[in-house]
Amino acid sequence: MSSSEAAPADALPRVVGILGAGRAGTALARAIARIPRLSPGTAAPRVVVAGTRRPAAVQRHLTIYAPKAVAVSAEDLAAEAEIVVVAVPREALDDVDPLALAGPATRAVVDLTNTWPGEPVPAWLDDDDGSPGSVRIAARWAAAGLRVPVVRAFSEISHHDLEDAGRATAPRRALAVGTE
Repeated sequence: MSSSEAAPADALPRVVGILGAGRAGTALARAIARIPRLSPGTAAPRVVVAGTRRPAAVQRHLTIYAPKAVAVSAEDLAAEAEIVVVAVPREALDDVDPLALAGPATRAVVDLTNTWPGEPVPAWLDDDDGSPGSVRIAARWAAAGLRVPVVRAFSEISHHDLEDAGRATAPRRALAVGTE
């Protein structure tokens, strides 16, 4: 598909990029890899993961924790991904360049960041103006020039939920997804 051909809005992305190779990022990569088992006949998107280390070091980590994912640089992640998931600790958000999140095929950026009690966050995110943190993140990234929608997903859940809750048989769980 060329960059001028838009995918149908309800189509699974061909490539999901995950910025963050920690517990949440690798749990999500494993969950995506389960799509064919959960929905027979449906192909799983290719998952590319970028972390703070060189892709070769991240790939060694992924071999253990998300073996179907492929490590890439952050630049390659943005260039390839139709959906980019930001799965870094909120304390690291100042290190995320919003303009580097989206490439020509990117349909949306997913905010998978969470704040846990006692963890530090950037001052702009800690300044409680009454709006949810995801709204402040989306507004900050839009002000910096990000021109794709920012979607909040998996709000305040643990990587354990991504691991244990993805199943095709009862009991099943549903997670809501909202857009800003």
